[in-house]
Amino acid sequence: MTTPYLNLNWYLIWLFIHDIKQYVRYFIIGYKNSGKTSIGKKLAKRLNMDFVDLDDVIEKREGKSIPALYSELGDDVFRVIEWEALKEVVKKDNLVISLGGGTPCYCDNMNLIEKLGEAIYIRLDNDTLVSRLKEATKDRPIVLNKTDDELRLYVKKIRDRFEHHYLRAKYCIDGRNLSVDKILRSINRGMPSMFSMASVPMNKPAKRRKTNSLLFSYLFK
Repeated sequence: MTTPYLNLNWYLIWLFIHDIKQYVRYFIIGYKNSGKTSIGKKLAKRLNMDFVDLDDVIEKREGKSIPALYSELGDDVFRVIEWEALKEVVKKDNLVISLGGGTPCYCDNMNLIEKLGEAIYIRLDNDTLVSRLKEATKDRPIVLNKTDDELRLYVKKIRDRFEHHYLRAKYCIDGRNLSVDKILRSINRGMPSMFSMASVPMNKPAKRRKTNSLLFSYLFK
C-alpha cells in the first residue's frame, strides 16, 4: 500500500519536472569523454525535453565527422562552424544540449550559453580523463598516438587553459558515479553541488528566463 508520504513525494517530483520544463535550455559541458552525451540524453528523457548533441548537428550540416572536419579545417575554421551551429540550435526552446569539449571556450560561446540557458559542468579529475581518452583515441585525432605521460600533460594543459570557462557553469557536478538524480538535486537546490575533488567557486544562482523564439530567430538568422 502506497503511503500518503510517498504520494506527496511523487507529486512534488512531478511538479518540479513540469515546472523546470518552462525554462530555457540546459547545456551539458565538460572535457572530452566526460559522459556529456550519455547523461544529456537521460536528463532530457527525465524532463520530457528534446535532446540535441551539437557534434551531431555539425556532422549532419557538413557531411563529415568531427575528427575529419577538425583535421581538414584546423581549429580556427572548425570553431567558427561550431559557433554557427550553436546559434542555430538555440533558436529552439526547452532543450538539453550536449556541447563539444571546446565549445564553451571559443567565440564567446559561454556568454551566449549564460544568456540563453543554464550550463551544467560534468567535472572529472585528471586521472579519470586520461583513462577515458586512452579508450577513445581513434575518435579524438588531437590525442592520437600520445603516450600516457603525454596524455597527462595534455589534460593538465587543457585544464589550465580552459577550466575557468567551465567553472562559469551554474551547476558543477562530480562526474564520478554520475546520475540524472544527482543533476536534478543540484538544479533543485539552485546552486552548484560540492564534492571533495576540488573546491569550486559558488556562482550566484541566475534568474531563470522564459525565451522568445521569434526574438532569437531575428537575432541569429
